[in-house]
Amino acid sequence: MSVLFPRYTVGSITGFRFMHRKGDRYPSERGSGNSRPTTDWYVYDRAYNYRPVLEISGYRRLVPGELTARLTARRLNKEYERWLREQGYL
Repeated sequence: MSVLFPRYTVGSITGFRFMHRKGDRYPSERGSGNSRPTTDWYVYDRAYNYRPVLEISGYRRLVPGELTARLTARRLNKEYERWLREQGYL
């Protein structure tokens, strides 16, 4: 028997980065016009109101952020399911 709803889920946010220096009046004016949108991946804990437990920035990563986030969530869900079995809940 496995858990019907996994405790740890994966989500992402895609957008443009902007530079900000202290004293800038409008931080968004410092962004590069040639920049591409980046995607940051998160692993959320459903038991604590979707609190992020891991943030993976899509900027300059060798391993894709989505793969890392999904593998981490899978590992955490397996550990949680094992703990539930040990406690006698499953």
